[in-house]
Amino acid sequence: MITSLRRRIFLWAALPTAVILAAFSAYDYVTASRPATLAYDQALLSTALAISPYVAGDRERPRLDLPPAVEDALRTDGFDRMWFSVRKLDGTFIAGDRALRPDDFESGESPAYVDARYRGQPVRLAIVRLPTAAGELVFVVGETRHKREAMTRALVRSLVLTNLLLIGAVGVAVVFGVRRGLRPLADLRGELMARSHVDLRPLAAVDAPSELRPIVDEINSLFGRLDTAVASQNRFVANAAHQLRTPLAGLKMQLELALEHPMPPAAADLVGHAREATDRIARMANQLLALARAEPGAQAGETTLLDLAAEVGELVDANVHAALAADVDLGYELEPAPVRGNATLLRELATNLIDNALRYGGRGARVTVRTFVEAGHAVFEVEDDGPGIPPAERERVLERFYRLDDSPGPGSGLGLAIVKEIATLHGAELSLHDGAQGRGLRASVRFPPP
Repeated sequence: MITSLRRRIFLWAALPTAVILAAFSAYDYVTASRPATLAYDQALLSTALAISPYVAGDRERPRLDLPPAVEDALRTDGFDRMWFSVRKLDGTFIAGDRALRPDDFESGESPAYVDARYRGQPVRLAIVRLPTAAGELVFVVGETRHKREAMTRALVRSLVLTNLLLIGAVGVAVVFGVRRGLRPLADLRGELMARSHVDLRPLAAVDAPSELRPIVDEINSLFGRLDTAVASQNRFVANAAHQLRTPLAGLKMQLELALEHPMPPAAADLVGHAREATDRIARMANQLLALARAEPGAQAGETTLLDLAAEVGELVDANVHAALAADVDLGYELEPAPVRGNATLLRELATNLIDNALRYGGRGARVTVRTFVEAGHAVFEVEDDGPGIPPAERERVLERFYRLDDSPGPGSGLGLAIVKEIATLHGAELSLHDGAQGRGLRASVRFPPP
């Protein structure tokens, strides 16, 4: 069973603390009850001492001349019942309660205090030999344990309440201490959660506790290895795409030249299909190159402050002929929208969104390109009234090489993936929504303030 580190620390702190508190409670009980027990025992001894002066007679015929008032005072107690007996050393009864015999109880040195039962009740006895006018006699004084039990209950309640308060205080201190102690872990988790999947910068280990530094160092080492692997992959993709562009352009030109010469219809048809395939491969190579440039650490050029409206306006003009050929009504609503970023990558982002709308909007569709500023954020939108993308698929179409099953025309599934990578690289947010009146698709890229 998997438990959290915090819970484990709580358990390992709580269990020893509970055992220690139980041990100290027992020790406190014994320590606190001993003086009270000694005081009650001393009171029994004092009763025996109070009786001894009333012994009269000689060794042969001792007697106890205890006035009734004094005896009543000795036996009167608001909590307990008391008994006493006076005997010779040989056990001969002299006065008091005849059934209270010292021989019935284990007694050691004088004075001796014994827990016993008398007349069916638990009692505490004091057995002592005292010198009197009639010689040394044995005095036995006993009382029930009501006062002692009441004292025990009060003492236990006091200890339990004190220890409960102590446990509560310790618990609060442990919870607070564990939370404070684990805060670096929470901070590390928060820093990792705040990063995107492309942010492989080393974590700061300056303020990390010594126990966390090996973990932070290993994470940084992993980030370094991942960064190296990603950079190597990006270089391979970029080099491969770049190497493909020149021969593909040459092949396309050769196919176009071939189509200009007379040839049988079947051959012309085959050459035409080959040219279309070459166009698709060339487009994919260009997209792979753009995707490689959008990866972290591989982008070309520096970031500058530019106006989205100016950049997008040029792209709209460049796509007018493509829109006419696709029978699409291409319009624009361009307001100044300053952003800071890489001009080449931002043009690639806008090109892919416009091209997607023209390709998949369908014949007779309306495509509107917008730039504006909202709450200090520059926003770039491309909206169409075509078939759109089902809400359940809008996350998946952002993945590389993913296409909808019913997507018309050729495509590689890289357009929106490129847009997402470039947006992430610029700290922007790409979102897909329904178009106006619930028709089509509205792709929106919201940039951070420049």
